[in-house]
Parts: sequence; C-alpha cells; structure tokens
Amino acid sequence: MLDEIRSFAADKGLFQLPRVANGEEVFEVDIPEGLQLSLIDLATPEASLAAGAELEARPERGTTGRLRLVVRWAHPVPAGNVSFRLRVHASPDGTPPPVITPLTEPNSHTRMRTLIEQDAPVDLAIDGPVAEAFRTQIIERGGQFIGAESQSHLARPFEGLTAGSIVLIVLGVLAAICIVLGFATFGAVLIVAMQKGYNIENAGYKVAVGEGASRQEHEMVFNIRKPE
Repeated sequence: MLDEIRSFAADKGLFQLPRVANGEEVFEVDIPEGLQLSLIDLATPEASLAAGAELEARPERGTTGRLRLVVRWAHPVPAGNVSFRLRVHASPDGTPPPVITPLTEPNSHTRMRTLIEQDAPVDLAIDGPVAEAFRTQIIERGGQFIGAESQSHLARPFEGLTAGSIVLIVLGVLAAICIVLGFATFGAVLIVAMQKGYNIENAGYKVAVGEGASRQEHEMVFNIRKPE
C-alpha cells in the first residue's frame, strides 16, 4: 500500500549551535475497497545517537478508507542524521504479513514492540559477531543445533552460506540472552511478546567459512509467531 523512505541530516560544519532538529512528514493512504489495514511498519535503518522517528498515532487494524499518518523525526545538530522507512500493508481480513527485523538496526526494539502490538509475525535476524555470541549463549543454556544442510526451515534464504542448522530454543531463553549480551531493551520487548502468547515457531543458523579460513559469516533467523 505504501513504502516511503525519508532521510534528514544536519548541515555539514562543526561550528553550529548545538540543538535538536525536528520535523514531521505527512502521508495519506487510501485502503482499496475490499481490503483492511493489516500493518503499519516504521523502521529507522540509519540513526545517529539520540536520533529517531515515531508515528504520531496508529490507526487500528481493520481500518478502511483514507488514512492520514504523521511521522515525527528528530536528530541532534551538529553531526546528526536519521532515515526512516514507512510501510503500510492491507489484506482482505486484516491479517498482517511477516516482517524481518534486524536486531542491530537502530531503535529495533521500538520497531519490534509496535509490531508485537499489532500481533504481527516477526522474523528476528541476527548476524555477524553478535550471532556468534548468541550461538555460544544458546549452547551454554542447553539449546541445540540440529542438521547441517537443509535451508527449508529458514524464514529466508542465506545465499552463499553453508552449514545450516535448526536451532531449538524457546522465547524466554532468547529474551534472557538478549539481556546478558547488552540488548536489555530488546529482551524486555521479547518478554512482552511471550506474555501475549508469542513463541519461536522455527529458527535457523548459518555459518560460512569459504574463501579462506579468515572468512566467517554467521546469521540467525528466529520466526517469532503468535498462535492462531
């Protein structure tokens, strides 16, 4: 229905009076006849320290007709910036689609919270050294890694990666690991999700060591779902 990106940055030059630059962007969306609002997803792929964007008010799922959405943004001056992406989805019965949410994306815990509030299915993606740290914590807490080749269990393909495993872990353990590894705000969101009945429906882990022993790429995807 809508997929818009906006970016804002402070003017270059350090000799500026420190302040907070802010503003708002207005979007109007028409939900076609026969469809209902199913999800509003606001992500901030880029944001400097103390920068962010938020939706002023979110219409309820199932809303029809014309929507007016206002996104407020802010970033510090000098040297601040923020970029946000607003997506609006609609479906015949208001069922939200799965959303891939990278753990290390700026303000990802806020995005995750709003997705959970809308009962959306979420594919939590973790990669790089953070994924390695999660793997260590999962093993130490009794989690298991099963299999080595099939990618069919993953929420999305891992192109160029090999040695795939199914990860056996529950949402409460994943939340605890987030807290231990310094993602306490995200762990708190996962606890809220667990209280709403969410759990990990499926999970996958991939690591590649090709093209030399120094190359290692790690990635995990956790399919976090609320039972039908």
